[in-house]
Amino acid sequence: MSEAFTTDESRRRDQLVDAEISESRNGRRNAFLIMGGSLIAALTSVLTLQNGIGVTAAGIFLAVPVATVIRDFIRGRNGGG
Repeated sequence: MSEAFTTDESRRRDQLVDAEISESRNGRRNAFLIMGGSLIAALTSVLTLQNGIGVTAAGIFLAVPVATVIRDFIRGRNGGG
């Protein structure tokens, strides 16, 4: 009986670890897609819109990715969390 409980607990923990790995991969992929889309939108806005408006739109498109990178640097420096 004790061995069955230990085996079940071990299996649950393995499933949890597998789910966290999968979620991490999905998160990295989604972050890459969002960052790439923001960069493309910023470049497109600079090239297609008039001077002041294009630069302003590019700044808006780049605000979220830059803020995210800064946040990740701060979290990394503070030990995460």
